[in-house]
Amino acid sequence: MLSGDGAIVRIRPNAGRLTAAQLAVIARLAETSGNGTAELSNRGNIQLRGIADGAVATVQAALAAAGLLDQNLEQEARRNIVVTPFEDSAADLALQLEQELQHAPALPGKFGFAIDTGHVRVLADVSADIRLERADTGELLLRADGCALGVPVAAEHAAQRAVQLAAWFAQSGGKRMKQHLAEGHALPQEFAPQRLPVNSAAALQPGPVGNGFLIGFAFGVMDMTALNALVACQTAIRTTPWRMVLVEGPCNVLAIPGAVLNADEPLMRVDACVGAPGCQQANGETRQLARALAPYLPAGQRLHVSGCAKGCAQTGYAAHTLLATNSGYALFDGRGFSTPPDRTLTRQQILANPSRLFENR
Repeated sequence: MLSGDGAIVRIRPNAGRLTAAQLAVIARLAETSGNGTAELSNRGNIQLRGIADGAVATVQAALAAAGLLDQNLEQEARRNIVVTPFEDSAADLALQLEQELQHAPALPGKFGFAIDTGHVRVLADVSADIRLERADTGELLLRADGCALGVPVAAEHAAQRAVQLAAWFAQSGGKRMKQHLAEGHALPQEFAPQRLPVNSAAALQPGPVGNGFLIGFAFGVMDMTALNALVACQTAIRTTPWRMVLVEGPCNVLAIPGAVLNADEPLMRVDACVGAPGCQQANGETRQLARALAPYLPAGQRLHVSGCAKGCAQTGYAAHTLLATNSGYALFDGRGFSTPPDRTLTRQQILANPSRLFENR
């Protein structure tokens, strides 16, 4: 995939986990072939940017040797799975699902799965079409997105049943599951909803957790100093859709440059794409502006700064959105881009009085 600063190579870690050796490979490639950073996406993937055309094959070969590259693009696209980082059993289930998906029918491009099998759900706000969760009785549930209830499944058959549900969806002509069901397509009787999943957890924050330490990075960007510090820990990490990684083993997280360890850090409530000049479709710079505005963001609110109307970086509802346009930055308060903006401001106007941007909103 090409962008304004070169090619982008996406890495989907198997079951959302990278070994220490795999992380070292990614860091080396970011330094020698990319722009010196690795980016965490809102699907729990990692992106290497700024790769020269002539280096793409070398990068792909190194990733393949490290077990980080699928055999073809079709196989990689099917493996669109987000996994809770807090449950080892979820990682095992994800690996089973990856195997089952090798024999699945073709699915729409954004069709995805969420494996969220803890005692509370942590992926409820993450986009997915088919979800594996738990009932309050401890049973595994297979739930179609858009249904409040799921159907109990045995752990040993859960991956196979999830792919069977995906096959029905594909055969019935769906694009996204929630929309498909809303249009009146009824689930087959074998997937008829029966039980509620467990409750959702509060928003996840950086800090210690049961199986490691969650650390965040502004806009999901890990530079070489951060990557090298993580590699020096010599431990596996788990990727997440929250622009954080879970460090499994002992690690001096205080020594990782740029790591966000404070749950109150406003940068973790700001979404911003790479913007111009890194993206050819962007109409303006985004991340420097977002970083400058973060200290003024009211507590509990989110800010989204987007280089174009695609809104690639947005992770959820934002009370304030700035959209780069040819004439400045259009401000949308809690609304999508399909409606007229509240107003359009130049970068200079915004930075002259940042706090005014968030007043009385």
